[in-house]
Amino acid sequence: MEFVILSSLAFLFWMSQKLTDWHHEHGLSFFPWAKIFFWVLAWIITFYLISYNEVLFITYFSLLLYWLILLKVDNHWHMITAIFMIFGVLYFWNHNTFPILEVFLMFLSYCFLNFVRKKLKIKILHKFFKYRIHFFIPPIILAIYLWNIYALSMVFFNISWTYFANYIFKIK
Repeated sequence: MEFVILSSLAFLFWMSQKLTDWHHEHGLSFFPWAKIFFWVLAWIITFYLISYNEVLFITYFSLLLYWLILLKVDNHWHMITAIFMIFGVLYFWNHNTFPILEVFLMFLSYCFLNFVRKKLKIKILHKFFKYRIHFFIPPIILAIYLWNIYALSMVFFNISWTYFANYIFKIK
């Protein structure tokens, strides 16, 4: 049951984050203050997921660092969410239990895959990167290393929501 709840929260996190973006950047308007509602929902879910266990912390925090380095935190909604994620990290993890090595290695693996995608432009890997399969590799390795499926689940449900929502709302 825990797996279903956490997977559902991962799905809801990405849904609320993307709906915030789409209300702000693409003109969606479900109801007045919708972008605020979805932003608050994303923040609450993010805070919970980061604090839930070490695997989710490593998964989300390393991805956050990767997005910060790539400058994908490109508007105030993203920045506020990133700041709350960092506050969540500082609040829930002290220096004795902070899994710095795992976070750093996962972050580096995202950076390495981005380097391969941007600089090497290997033709055979085009669809691999186009469909964002490269985001699964670090969590798969982490899930195997820590013998925990949550890392893979979080990324799977995050990415599946994005594809699902893009299809439904016709957003490219």
